[in-house]
Amino acid sequence: MKISKDFTEMLKQSFRHIGSDINAQRPATLSDQTNITFIKTIEIDKTVVNQCQGFTYDPTTKRFILGCCSQDNSKQRIYELDADMNIVKFTDFEGMDKLGHVNTLFMDGETIRATNGAANGSRIYNINRNDSGDLVLGEFRDYPDKCFNIGKDLDGSGRYISIVPGEDSKSRKIRIYTDNTMTTKQEYIVQVDETNLDSNGAYLKGDTIIFAVARRLIECRLIGNEFKVIREIEMEPFCEIEDFVYVNGDIYMCANSHDYVRIYKYSSKRSYYNHINNDYLNNGITVGNQVGYHGRTTDGNALVIAKVNNKNNLELGDKRANTTVIGKEFKHYNGNNSYTVLTTAHYNTAIYNKVTMDEKLKALDDRIKALEAK
Repeated sequence: MKISKDFTEMLKQSFRHIGSDINAQRPATLSDQTNITFIKTIEIDKTVVNQCQGFTYDPTTKRFILGCCSQDNSKQRIYELDADMNIVKFTDFEGMDKLGHVNTLFMDGETIRATNGAANGSRIYNINRNDSGDLVLGEFRDYPDKCFNIGKDLDGSGRYISIVPGEDSKSRKIRIYTDNTMTTKQEYIVQVDETNLDSNGAYLKGDTIIFAVARRLIECRLIGNEFKVIREIEMEPFCEIEDFVYVNGDIYMCANSHDYVRIYKYSSKRSYYNHINNDYLNNGITVGNQVGYHGRTTDGNALVIAKVNNKNNLELGDKRANTTVIGKEFKHYNGNNSYTVLTTAHYNTAIYNKVTMDEKLKALDDRIKALEAK
């Protein structure tokens, strides 16, 4: 039986559509916020650096590599962390024009590579190890395009991904390069509906990419001829994920969270009570200015327990109710010294009792009057 060319082409088109449909229906890599758990706060030296940026994993030393920088991007400190996120050692670098913002760290074979993010936006540096195993700044390479957030395909295709700003804050350009020359690429536009141009991290595994914007993780998949957003996970307002790395089936993330540098882990196998959006377990509860933390009375009314007023002063209590402070002693701390607050409990010890003093003063006054009458 002879099959016509038209029928053959129709079959090809049908299989392409079936492939696209199956690809679109495949579950996302990211599941839910509850799959992202807090691991550890990294105690960085804030006299040197004040924020984290790049994050990767060096399989040769079995250490996580965390890049931090100063506010003006003139100083960098690269921390090496063990599997429990303890600091093993650190190395200091200087130069806004070299590592700068340490925007992204990624492994390229056995070499740690870093994008700057503050200056020399088309340059990627190598960070090598010397004979003593210490990190040293290696050679750099300038590329045709800007490269802020770079990653290499985890499936071993040799491709590289770069995520850069789109035409405006509502979009990002996804560039997939065929090899390490980063000259031949395919470019895609992804809609993110953000209010700024920032993006963080660059994860590429086959047809799936993951990156972060200000308060969200975004997962996209190549469906047909375009990358489509298939999953978004929103974070609480004070946590910004900066970079992430895939290790043994889990995705580890570094974040600037509540003025701390913190490590989180995404696991596809389990969810967590102490997840990224339940972070008050680590940070406490933060409310807005002039927004009180409330409690209920027995008749159901809400009373303000505490708030920060519009003069940035802390207020305790509600004028509609008495405020009772419970404790062994009532202390005041001014930042340097602690003082005991005197109350009626200190009558006849640190302060005088008014009734007693009134009686004594009256007796004294009576004696003076009696003397004057003589």
